[in-house]
Amino acid sequence: MAKYCIKCGKALPEGVEVCPDCNIIGQSESDAALFTKLTSSADAWRESEEEERKILRRAENFHKNRKTIIIAVICAVLAIAILFLVLFNLPASRVVRALDRGEYVMAQGIWHEKMDEDDLNERIEEKLLEEAQKLCDALAARKMSDTEVKSAMDALYSFGGFTKELFAPIQKTMDALLESSGNMALGGMYFATGDYLKACDSYRLVLENDALYGEAQAKAQEALDAYAASVIDDASVLIAENEYTAAIECLKAGDRVLGDYGTFSTEIDGKIQDCYRLYETYILVSAEALAKTEDYLSAKETVRVCVEEYGYSTEALAAALEQYSVLAEKQLVTSTLVSAETLYTSGKYAEAFKVLDEIVEKVSGEYKTQAQNGIVEFETRFGKDMCAKADEKYGGDRGKVAAAIADLEAALEIRNLDTIKDKIAELEPLLPLDLISEAYSKRVGEVNRNSTEFTAIEGTKYHKWMWGRDEANIEFSLDANYDVFEAIFAFRGSSDDKKSAYFDIYLDGEKVYTSETLSAGSENPVVPVKVDVGGAKLMKIVFHCDYEASPGQNGYSYHAICVPEVYKQDK
Repeated sequence: MAKYCIKCGKALPEGVEVCPDCNIIGQSESDAALFTKLTSSADAWRESEEEERKILRRAENFHKNRKTIIIAVICAVLAIAILFLVLFNLPASRVVRALDRGEYVMAQGIWHEKMDEDDLNERIEEKLLEEAQKLCDALAARKMSDTEVKSAMDALYSFGGFTKELFAPIQKTMDALLESSGNMALGGMYFATGDYLKACDSYRLVLENDALYGEAQAKAQEALDAYAASVIDDASVLIAENEYTAAIECLKAGDRVLGDYGTFSTEIDGKIQDCYRLYETYILVSAEALAKTEDYLSAKETVRVCVEEYGYSTEALAAALEQYSVLAEKQLVTSTLVSAETLYTSGKYAEAFKVLDEIVEKVSGEYKTQAQNGIVEFETRFGKDMCAKADEKYGGDRGKVAAAIADLEAALEIRNLDTIKDKIAELEPLLPLDLISEAYSKRVGEVNRNSTEFTAIEGTKYHKWMWGRDEANIEFSLDANYDVFEAIFAFRGSSDDKKSAYFDIYLDGEKVYTSETLSAGSENPVVPVKVDVGGAKLMKIVFHCDYEASPGQNGYSYHAICVPEVYKQDK
């Protein structure tokens, strides 16, 4: 394809690439479409001579001005260079360049030598903040150590007091990162000493924006795994000592701790199940061994503690508990009856009934009925034995009635039986009725009853006695419950040996007895008195004396009825 000069429009000879006149590379026909196709001899597009002269003049002018332009440019460049050198060597620029190179000591040296806080500008503040942030980022990425960062920050802080407020936000983040790395180190220390939970806690305090975070999380899980392993080791020691419940509780506690940390251990869970199986086997084997020795009570208790107190039950344990419970109740009732018999025959009645009462609360069904029947038999026997002992102690001796009744009342404290109550009611009438302390139904005149000392003329001392002035009397209701009135009529010294006294006894209004008249000169000034009062409902004692008792001597009297009482003759 022919080529054309895009300046003169000539068609170039075949094989020629550059127009010989214009010195321009030829183009294909399509690129030269604006030009008229000409032959190699065509000159239609040649510039006129005038046009050529204009071009030459412009070229000459350009060459003349080029030197001036070059000189101006050189001057401008020199001025800029000088200005740059001036600015480049300003203290502020030197400080910024030193900070940019990380030469913080040099930067603060220039600052303190050439400048002060009055020269502070936005550019320096921005550069200081930029460098502090770089240090913070390097610390977070753990590209610098804590010590290196602290040292570098100290250099930045040395620019002056304004840096404290300037760096405050960055320092807060940096402090958190420093604490974060401290927690990482603390976690390692706790782990090394076997305090795995504290190690985990420390690792978990490492910040998320800390490059150590991923490693810390992994180590926290490693610490929890180590804790789980230690729990299993502790439980294994307890299992070896047959302390299964303690081992189970140890494992459960470990499980709860891991749950609080949001995780779990399949190894601990599996160990718990293994421990339960071992515990069940241990309980069944232990109970069976006890049962072979016919110690069913211990066999039952072994299984019961596991099922009821510890709360672990399986079909095998429940069946064993039922089996041993039946055998134990039977054995318990039998052994208790034997024990009660031993206690009873040794006179330990209260202990015998105590073990019988306790066994009733421990058994059920037919064995409860057996125990209750045993109690009834012992109560019947106890009532008969106590009544027989009371009769034996009394033996017809009125002086022993009180002791017999006291024994019965003591027996009543052991067992509140009607048989014993009836015996007490039978013996009580045989007790003498003390007329010194017994309430009287009526009194006329001055009658005194005393518990002070009365010494008869022959020297006998009495501490229960009564006396009355002449014609004074006192009445007692007997209600036909008594057979005999008994007392001692005694006289003691007086100012006149002829002064005398005596008394009468009336039963239901009829006088049945008059005592001897006693005086200081009586041959026997102490006389026993015994009067039959059987069937009488009312007894009255009337005093007679021919002297006046001396009120000045606290009612001193010469005579007294000492230890007066009525009693039933016999049962």
